[in-house]
Amino acid sequence: MYYCWFIMLVLWTILPGICQENPKDLAISVGNFHITKAQIFDEMTQKYPQEVQETIREMVVYWIIRQEATIENINIPQVMIQAKAKEEFRQFQEQIQQQTKQSWEQYLQKQGIQEKRLIQKLLRKWKYQLAMEQLVRLAEIRVKRIRVRHIMTDTHAKATAILQKLQQGIEFSQLVRQESLSESKMRGGELPILHPGDLEPNVDQVLFQLQVNEISQIVPSSWGYHIFQILEIYPERPEVSWAAVQTEITESLAKKLVTEKDLDWWLKKMSTKYPIQKHFQFAVEGSNP
Repeated sequence: MYYCWFIMLVLWTILPGICQENPKDLAISVGNFHITKAQIFDEMTQKYPQEVQETIREMVVYWIIRQEATIENINIPQVMIQAKAKEEFRQFQEQIQQQTKQSWEQYLQKQGIQEKRLIQKLLRKWKYQLAMEQLVRLAEIRVKRIRVRHIMTDTHAKATAILQKLQQGIEFSQLVRQESLSESKMRGGELPILHPGDLEPNVDQVLFQLQVNEISQIVPSSWGYHIFQILEIYPERPEVSWAAVQTEITESLAKKLVTEKDLDWWLKKMSTKYPIQKHFQFAVEGSNP
């Protein structure tokens, strides 16, 4: 009780103002004192900048997914959404009961959570999650992609010596194990599947001109000096529709889920189609989304 009144006193001090000009912006009234939604937002950006950024990002991403899913005529079966939500709900129940040693009903009551609302949130999450996965894979299919492995050294002289050994017939995989300084050596030097723009421009320019099995010359980057070999090329299909590759996408997702890197690549593409304009500033310097 006293804590609630303390919060109201703080709000009275830091959020003075009257919103007679725009009643729709009104959030809270105490007598003749009014607090607007804009004032609350300003206060939240100052006190909780990271949480506000995450919320804004989620809202923007959800809007883009909804727009693109409509444009591409992507329709996720409701039964699939329900199955994913049901499985996550079951796992969450088990986790809570193991960690808290409470019954599910006791946990809900103590936390003030309604099971119905929790299920609704999970259904919404998986509706957008599954659509996002389809959109990312569709965008990948439409552009040229490559599988590549590399050997990385810290000097041009070392890279030159390795290139000479390759030209003499020594196996690429053997030199990866013996010479590479990259963490990818544990995977035989192989990098994740690359899209145009994933790497530095000068590296991109070299890689996307190579043919399958072709070995590059020495390529400098901010990480070191590289020798690349193309393992596989996925040709671009810019006009393909979602309906035409729906089965292919489903099979692809069964083998490899969409990663954060994949999502970031897709969002970067979307940012050129949907420019984001920010009409406020965070109080904490360097915390802009």
